[in-house]
Amino acid sequence: MEKLFQKIPFLRITIAFVFGIYLSGIYPVNLVLLQALAALLFILLFFLNQHYNYQREISFGVLLTLLFLIFGFIFSIRYNTTPILHDEGKMLATILETSEEKPNSIKNLIRINNVSLNDSSVNTNEKMLVYFEKSDVAAALGPGNVILFEASPQLIQNNGNPYEFDYQGYMSQKKIYRQVYLKSEAWRQTGETKFSLITLSEKAREKLLTIYRNQRLGENETEILSALTLGYKRGLDPETKQVFSSSGAMHILAVSGLHVGIIYAVFSWFFGFLRKRKYGKYLFILLSLFVLWTYAFITGLSPSVLRAATMFSLLCVATNINRNASIYNSLAIAAFVLLLINPNNLYEVGFQLSFAAVFGIVFLQPRLSTLWAVKNRLLKYFWTLLTVSIAAQIATFPFTAYYFNQFPSYFWLSNLVVIPAAFVLIVLGMSLLLFSQVPFLTTALAFVTKWCIHGIYLFLQTIENFPGSVVESGINQPQLILLILSIASAFAFLAHRRFFTLKFALFFIALFFSVGLFQRIEVYKNEEMIVYNNTSNPVVHLISGYNNYIVSESPINKTDFISQQIKTIRVKKHLTKTVFLTFNDEFENRDLLLKNGNICFRGKTIMVDSNEFKTMNNPNCDYIISKRSKIIPNQLISNNTLFISLSNYPKDETSENFFPVKNLGSYTNKWKCQK
Repeated sequence: MEKLFQKIPFLRITIAFVFGIYLSGIYPVNLVLLQALAALLFILLFFLNQHYNYQREISFGVLLTLLFLIFGFIFSIRYNTTPILHDEGKMLATILETSEEKPNSIKNLIRINNVSLNDSSVNTNEKMLVYFEKSDVAAALGPGNVILFEASPQLIQNNGNPYEFDYQGYMSQKKIYRQVYLKSEAWRQTGETKFSLITLSEKAREKLLTIYRNQRLGENETEILSALTLGYKRGLDPETKQVFSSSGAMHILAVSGLHVGIIYAVFSWFFGFLRKRKYGKYLFILLSLFVLWTYAFITGLSPSVLRAATMFSLLCVATNINRNASIYNSLAIAAFVLLLINPNNLYEVGFQLSFAAVFGIVFLQPRLSTLWAVKNRLLKYFWTLLTVSIAAQIATFPFTAYYFNQFPSYFWLSNLVVIPAAFVLIVLGMSLLLFSQVPFLTTALAFVTKWCIHGIYLFLQTIENFPGSVVESGINQPQLILLILSIASAFAFLAHRRFFTLKFALFFIALFFSVGLFQRIEVYKNEEMIVYNNTSNPVVHLISGYNNYIVSESPINKTDFISQQIKTIRVKKHLTKTVFLTFNDEFENRDLLLKNGNICFRGKTIMVDSNEFKTMNNPNCDYIISKRSKIIPNQLISNNTLFISLSNYPKDETSENFFPVKNLGSYTNKWKCQK
């Protein structure tokens, strides 16, 4: 291990810093105490450095590691300190993004600059989500516009459904804690315009997007090109996202390392000759940094682009100043700098996937490429492309399986086409922007671009329709850790050829499957009922062993948000195909009897009272599920009946027989099988 730290000196610091950030979210520690400890450690390190000798080398290393561990704590705690949130007053805010049209509103992101209440005024700096009532004025709002409104923002909250995406946590990591809905009469434009780097970036990107939209590429083709080259994904429809996801090509729609790498590669190809001259490498570095950060600017300065631009900037500087610099040390420096800027990057899926993919390519791809000595130049190119794709997929597999619950079987086939295609389309897209004022050339470029995108989309649709194109792979958090440890151990074996590392890899894999088997046994032994927090359409999920049934008021479409929630639970619990029913259906098997809106499931009786059903008199059942607020617990005949309400109730409403899912999240009950 010590030799590893000598070869990659920044690795020790980065690992310690990462653990400090991670532990700060688990064990809250007083900030003043941490700062005092950091000061003490710094003094001890200074003393040891003044009297350094070989015997004190281990002590110096341990203290340095502890210091950066504490730094991780301090930076994370300070960064995540919640600002003062003002609930009342007139709020002056700046629009930060281009408006996004939703089915029932216009969505945007704003920054609150000032809050006025009575005769006092307070400057503030809070980012907030805003949903405007639909209007032409709201749709026309752009970055930099200043608005004035008076409303009470609400904290962003999760629905509390099992395995649901932690939207509240995700937004808080971006330092966005609240949201507000504004009717047309509740806000007005001030006529002022305020610009920042982010708003200028958004305006610049919007102008470039307008050039694309004027080329008549086709709606779907325009949105794909906008996502691929400029990182604008708001216009992509769900079907397009599904095609790219199922075929293993979703990564090309998220501007990140691949896209920034292509820009850097094209620039290096044109200007690489500078590195051969005496002082040319310094000019090359400056020009590279300018190109990388200009591209980051026109793609909206999104976190994924900033990560990629920072990573390539550091790699560019390190590899050009010192040609013998370790790529692993450069990666460790890049990770440290990104976490220093924003400790919450550690929890970003994109951050984890980016570094895992780059590490997999750097470490594993050269070893895979030697498995077949290809002499033909064209075959060698495709073999390299295939090994790069496989290396990246192996390194990122634990994260994709955990976060996305699926694995695209034909990723290797799609990437043989989409990675070269991404290269071509980025060049074509940039050429369209650069030569937009040259009529005949622009027309030719637009024609070629349109049919390239169309052909790629048809290719990916074909792959999506292949049998077994997507393998569902829901794993839990312990399995995620075990899978990472097993792959890390396997990589260690490939690096050092020590058999104990291979034994560790096999041991972790055995534990991985044991945890999965234990989970499946637990699922099989239990019955479960889930009433989702989904006010618009009451949904009851009934699980008997591996069988599961959805009973809802209205049919559930694949595009409904709750549909993805149901799928996640089915995959995570390894259940069989879901049977979808409505309260008006009649159904009977060994698990479930559904008739006249009443449910009998594995010894439990459930009555449903919605707008379509009359209020039930003298209910005698285990559960009543209702959208109404008229039925209250003291009207229930049986004390054993639980009233599950989907309506809004006062937060102080309490009763053993009353469960408001709107306030408390989904209702879940498990009991042992009676089979």
